[in-house]
Amino acid sequence: MATDIRRILFGMSGVQHDGNNSQFVFDLAKLIGAEIQCQLICPIADDPELLLACGFTGNAFRSFIDSVAKTTEELDGMARTALSQSQQLYPGVHFSYDIPDGVTGHPLAQAAWASDLVILAHPSLMKAQYYWSVVEETIIESGRPVLLLPEVLPQQLTGHVGILWRNDSRSAQALSASLAMIKMAAKVSILNVDLHEEGEKALKLPLEFLRLHGVQAEAAELHDSHHRLDRLVDEYSVNAEVTLWVTGGGLSSGFNDHLVSNLIRRPHAKAQRAILINE
Repeated sequence: MATDIRRILFGMSGVQHDGNNSQFVFDLAKLIGAEIQCQLICPIADDPELLLACGFTGNAFRSFIDSVAKTTEELDGMARTALSQSQQLYPGVHFSYDIPDGVTGHPLAQAAWASDLVILAHPSLMKAQYYWSVVEETIIESGRPVLLLPEVLPQQLTGHVGILWRNDSRSAQALSASLAMIKMAAKVSILNVDLHEEGEKALKLPLEFLRLHGVQAEAAELHDSHHRLDRLVDEYSVNAEVTLWVTGGGLSSGFNDHLVSNLIRRPHAKAQRAILINE
């Protein structure tokens, strides 16, 4: 299946999720004819002078540096094992692997500039704060669609793509940037999440844009306005069996948006749906 996605940037966490996620990414790359650039997300020791200024001295300083190096080595080992297994299953998929060193390497958000799509494990699956920081930075700074994978991977990622429409420029940008994935969908629905605009009026233009690109989407409704928007979206995703959410905007204030906070951070529960977000 030919798409405009030529390169996938796969941010690896170096933990147990890398095994399934790696095979998922390789399978997707094979399907769409893309190559994969893999980069390990790991803690990188900051400038030594800054650490000393923050109180890391003597044994504490050396212990911190050694801890980071040991952690990176362990994460690297698990990531390489996951890639080796995926390579055996998908020998025809071209991939590369990199560990940023903080000097010559590029942060994930910048590395994404040479790719079309970024894929990461959903941050709710990870406890490390550095991982959350990298995910947030990548979503906000990369300028690329970022696909966040849930704990249980969908059998068909684009079985039912649900689009969350905010009726603003960022929603329009996200719709355009995510078009390659949307066009792969067996079913597409679009929900108006702008509570200040009537659904039929708000969805007219995005539906027209999708039709122009050969995508037949249906306008969906959230019936009960007395509940919080994030709960209504969750309920719809279960009832309509949404496999992938597409959204944009809402992160400029640092995940303070209730809807985005529920979809992205989910502090009390692990993510249940894949999310494709373009900020």
